[in-house]
Amino acid sequence: MERASTASWIVAAALAVSSCTPSMSPQSLVDKFRVIAIRATPASGTPGQEVLAEALLSDTRQGVPPSFVVWAACFPLPGQSGRQCMEGSASPDDPLGQWVFLGIESSATFTLPQLAEDEDTKEVFLVFAACAGLPVVPDCECPGPDCDACMSQFDMFDMCEDGEDAIAYKSIKVVRDEASGNRNPAIVQVLRDGEPWEPDGVPLLACPEEGCEPWTLGVEVTPESAETFTVVRFDEEVTYTEEPYVSWFATSGSFDSDRTDVGDEAPGVATVEFVPDTEDFTIKFYFVVYDGRGGVDWEERQVTTI
Repeated sequence: MERASTASWIVAAALAVSSCTPSMSPQSLVDKFRVIAIRATPASGTPGQEVLAEALLSDTRQGVPPSFVVWAACFPLPGQSGRQCMEGSASPDDPLGQWVFLGIESSATFTLPQLAEDEDTKEVFLVFAACAGLPVVPDCECPGPDCDACMSQFDMFDMCEDGEDAIAYKSIKVVRDEASGNRNPAIVQVLRDGEPWEPDGVPLLACPEEGCEPWTLGVEVTPESAETFTVVRFDEEVTYTEEPYVSWFATSGSFDSDRTDVGDEAPGVATVEFVPDTEDFTIKFYFVVYDGRGGVDWEERQVTTI
């Protein structure tokens, strides 16, 4: 197989993630290794601001962490959009490509680029890929002066040998005015049947002796999670308020909805009905809140079935 260039690998990865494919399993059922969410802190920022990128990963079938991860970002040139950056990078000879490898650790940090004089905002595209198995990658020293040239030998189609892989990407907005930016929402607590469910509490049984009954699960977010923001539409300023929602994920059992809006049942809270089962020894949960503008927060919990 011909080796793909660094840029074409990343663009192909992003397109693969963004495409929709039929699935027999609901989105909320985590029955394979997945990148469930990517969080950037801050969710958007001003030129020169440092950003921390993190990924929420499910377990692999082997129950071990990924053996290899890689972060990369496309930094648009002045006057260039984030999508132009990605599209230009499809050709290794295209000077528009500004891809930079950010590292091979569980998280990555990078600095937001400068804006051109006539720009008020632009996008940076962040890509994360993980391999749970034997990674097929060149032996590169990253970070280092030869990192990009070395990593250009990386081929997404031959990334994992006898293992599982997952890829995801995220858009991060660079803004001139910090007031027009965005912060991540924040989870206050997770609830089970109306009671706080602490991450380090007593292990919970999925199904007590009387049998498996539905639970009501909830996620409470801070009031500040629903930010008010202003955009210009047809030369007029229009003010909106974010409408956060929670996506629910579990390794077993079923939800009555994959997604619930915050505030439908109670102010600041999203709830869902969950029916456990006893097919697996442990059920792991991933609760992810989105603000609709790129902001993300999450919590994890687990129960035992015996």
